[in-house]
Amino acid sequence: MSFVNLQYQIGHTAIEIITTGVSHYHPNHVFNDDLSSKFLKNTIDIDYTVTLGINAMPVDFGIDLEKLILCHNLDDGRWIYLSFDKWIALFNEQESRFVLFLRNFRVFSEAYKSTLSFLFKYFTKDIGTFFHSAGIQIADHNYIFLAPSGTGKTTLSLRAQKGGLPVLSDEMVFVSKNGGCFVAYSSPFGRITDGPLEAPLGGIFFLKQGTAARFSRINSSQALARAWQDSYYRDTVLDFSDQKLRFKNRIVTPAERLKIFDLWHELFSTVPCFEMEFPIDFDDWHKLAELVENA
Repeated sequence: MSFVNLQYQIGHTAIEIITTGVSHYHPNHVFNDDLSSKFLKNTIDIDYTVTLGINAMPVDFGIDLEKLILCHNLDDGRWIYLSFDKWIALFNEQESRFVLFLRNFRVFSEAYKSTLSFLFKYFTKDIGTFFHSAGIQIADHNYIFLAPSGTGKTTLSLRAQKGGLPVLSDEMVFVSKNGGCFVAYSSPFGRITDGPLEAPLGGIFFLKQGTAARFSRINSSQALARAWQDSYYRDTVLDFSDQKLRFKNRIVTPAERLKIFDLWHELFSTVPCFEMEFPIDFDDWHKLAELVENA
């Protein structure tokens, strides 16, 4: 068995991950890729330390969670259960322990990034929120662009990079309130990022591909409803099994979800929101800043 210790930071939250059981794989390829490596830190100011155990999924177990729990002595405490097509994961905050079961070690890279994404979402839920969005920095403000998967976030991010603008992410952006201002931070989750970035959030745009650039203002209630509909926060589901509380593929409890919704309500009531129709060759970036300034 081998060990790898890594530290990551998004915004003002730093997480240390101590991995065990990685001898089945070549960790340098996973842990030093171009995206995640930009968020690696060497700091003594660590907020959370988590032990990540990496295991092969026993062939005869299938998705039998009870057998996995008994085999790996996971029967005590409160566990959050996450199920994916190619792996299963269990997380225990009290023990600061994350256990990952892989059907095939070739999916290790994908599973590891999902683990990192889960941990940051979980540990930052009291101080901010992640948006399924692209993020682009224009002058001294950041702007986020919301859209379902496959409908324009990566295309717009590539256009921004070509135009010399820093990209926070083409998939997920973290937003928190700093004093009286909402601040947007970059993340390594997605395919495109220009590394650690932060700036006040200037505007929120809902993307729609089209043949020409068009913008229309959206009121705060409409914007909140549209964003929440595409959010993983909206439908928390709880299971009670053997008198143990488990979260099925979810990160927040209903009470925490309400707290996040209140933050979203304040955010969308504060930051100007627009619908943005854009062609694939869009490059009128200063138009965005002008819209926000005149909102």
